[in-house]
Amino acid sequence: MTPQSEGPGTTSPPLTRRATRLEHNGPPPVIEEAISRLVIEKRPSRGPPCRLFGRMLLAWTGPRLTPAKWMHDENDRMGAMDSGLAALLGAAVGAATTLGAAVVNGRAQERSQHAHWSRQHRRDAYAGYLSALHDRDIAMDAVLDALRSDSPDLPDIDEKTGRFISLAREVHRATEVVILEGPASLATVTERVAHASSDLSHIMRRMTENARAGDTTHKAEDTAFAAERERILYQTVKDFRLAARSAIGGTD
Repeated sequence: MTPQSEGPGTTSPPLTRRATRLEHNGPPPVIEEAISRLVIEKRPSRGPPCRLFGRMLLAWTGPRLTPAKWMHDENDRMGAMDSGLAALLGAAVGAATTLGAAVVNGRAQERSQHAHWSRQHRRDAYAGYLSALHDRDIAMDAVLDALRSDSPDLPDIDEKTGRFISLAREVHRATEVVILEGPASLATVTERVAHASSDLSHIMRRMTENARAGDTTHKAEDTAFAAERERILYQTVKDFRLAARSAIGGTD
């Protein structure tokens, strides 16, 4: 296919696609930057029917591309590229900011959940320890009341002492859990409770031995000592409650 120019002997087809040009009887006008005319020189004998017939040669009738026009078009393209790049960078920064906020919020929520989990475990440990102390102290009071009698019932004292020893072991187990859960400041208070309990147990054991031997020489003195140690034990347990409440309210 080659471009063909209109000559005197050429009959041009009428223009029927534009209402404003229906009365134009001459050759079709040449429109810049458009195809002037296509002529098919050869029709191929083979090939799928959907292919175009022949090879087409397009005739460029537009103006020449000057350096100034090329620079102007290039600047337009670069400006459009800069705008697209700025929009892309803005979207990337926005996505990074959103991702960073999500990471920060996720970490804050994780810390909050861990703090809640830690408080719950500590609360259970402290409550178990106080419950074990309560049961043991009731058993200890029962032994001391039996020893204060003018005529102690030794078999009854032995039975109550056995129950006290069993509950004292439960307190020891609960103490280990409290020390494990922490904090260290509360472990110090549990040591004070253990020392106060040991002092009272020592007096109770001495009173039991004197009761078995029938010796009442130091009975009044030991009874007073036992009352004083009970008061000290009660105060240390109270200190533990206050320390436990403070530890549960905090996060360390």
